[in-house]
Amino acid sequence: MRGFSGFLFEAVFPGLVALLFAFGIFVAIRKSWRERHEWAERPPAGTRNVFKEILSLLAFLLFIAVMIAGACSRFQFHYELWRLRTRDVQQIDIGTHRFSDAPSIQMVVQDLNSSEWYSVNHGGWGDETSVVLTMRSGAQWYMQVGYHFTQLGAVIRRSGGRQGSGWNYGEVFSATLPGTLEKLGMPLSHCDTAHGHPCAAQPPLPQ
Repeated sequence: MRGFSGFLFEAVFPGLVALLFAFGIFVAIRKSWRERHEWAERPPAGTRNVFKEILSLLAFLLFIAVMIAGACSRFQFHYELWRLRTRDVQQIDIGTHRFSDAPSIQMVVQDLNSSEWYSVNHGGWGDETSVVLTMRSGAQWYMQVGYHFTQLGAVIRRSGGRQGSGWNYGEVFSATLPGTLEKLGMPLSHCDTAHGHPCAAQPPLPQ
């Protein structure tokens, strides 16, 4: 899902789920406070039940924290792409090619600025190309870009390390990036090795 539907699934839905769990925890705590006068009359085994309730509460809180952290990282990813400027980028490595000239960097940055919300539901893109943005501050952004066969655009995933390793900051969609990369001489792969559709082997050159 891309655009507004992707925003609903990636940002609004986790927030609603977190609120629902928070409401359930609030109700459970309120119920426990109402019944606290009965705890002293329970047999010793009741202590074990209280311990289980505390563990359940901690598990719910951890689940909510993970969902909120994931949503916040996606908001941060979109915000950083929106505020990215050509003057902030020193060079861009796309696959095995490196671009340090301002026109090439500007083309890629403009596509990143206009990227849309995207929610992964069943894949749909091919073999990914590694993209590394090196900032003038020395920081590096690690991203993987794959061509989406049905949406006719590019899915861009940002991670904490190279080749998609580390923390996942989320995904965005760009309808114009494939054309830009083709102009730069680095077209995205239309193969899908992970799902049994690798690129056909090139025939040997005639002697």
